[in-house]
Amino acid sequence: MNTPEGLSPAADFIGKTVLVTTDNWFYAPNGCQYRAAFGTLLSIDTAEQTLGVKPNGRSTNWYLRIGKLVIAGCQVHYVLACDGCNLGQAADWTANDGKLNQYERPPAIFDADNNATWPATATEAT
Repeated sequence: MNTPEGLSPAADFIGKTVLVTTDNWFYAPNGCQYRAAFGTLLSIDTAEQTLGVKPNGRSTNWYLRIGKLVIAGCQVHYVLACDGCNLGQAADWTANDGKLNQYERPPAIFDADNNATWPATATEAT
């Protein structure tokens, strides 16, 4: 595994399955948007290792490889080691004018290890 020095404790998660939340939504090949990824953390690499070039000082300088996905370090919000997670629809809620509205929302977690089984639409992910 490629791990630049001094990147602990996230480096302790290499080889384990993790949930990585991102600062922004991203599109997957199925056309759906996701806000997190679940899969095996393969490495934490420098920008030069990932891109093959050394970027300027205003670009992110590290990347996570999780399954078949690469996430720029500047987009990583949280990394949580876990054995599994809900990849289907999830309960959610909003509050408006003192009233609680509960509903099921489409999946927001991308399965980075098993992208060969991506659904055609988010509603088919359940």
